Amino acid sequence: MQQLGFRSVFAKLFASVMLALILFAVAMVLLTQLVHDKDASIRSEVLATQILGQIDPFLHELNISVSEDNRLQARFMLAVVKKSFDIFDESLQAKMGLYDSEGRLLMQTDNSDLPLELPAPPSLFSRVFPSLADTSPTKQAQVYSSTGYTLLYESRLPPKKPVLSLR
Repeated sequence: MQQLGFRSVFAKLFASVMLALILFAVAMVLLTQLVHDKDASIRSEVLATQILGQIDPFLHELNISVSEDNRLQARFMLAVVKKSFDIFDESLQAKMGLYDSEGRLLMQTDNSDLPLELPAPPSLFSRVFPSLADTSPTKQAQVYSSTGYTLLYESRLPPKKPVLSLR
């Protein structure tokens, strides 16, 4: 500290306290970014996982029907999954799409404008620091099934804005 021109004890103490306060403020801003708007994305991911858990047995039966070339049974399973989507959409107000293992859209809820190809999942950096990344925070949750399908879930309700939000 003497090299910077701080010769008195008071000046050294003042500089040390100011540096500590600045570092604390930077740490608080970073911590705020880490927890910013995680409620909506976590809620969407949990709901999507629960929905997929409900329809996973039907998807398993669908795979069996397709492998046995039983088209009538496969169409019935697709109709059951579609009806399940409609019921969940009605109660949760959400857009849902089912994608195959290659990322192509198989079905979606009514009045949904989901992409025909499964979007790439956001990077870890853009999920942790949405304000530092140039992309807007994603409202979609992707859940992968053991049967090879992917459920894309997006709430139709806008997320609640945090009190101290910059945007």
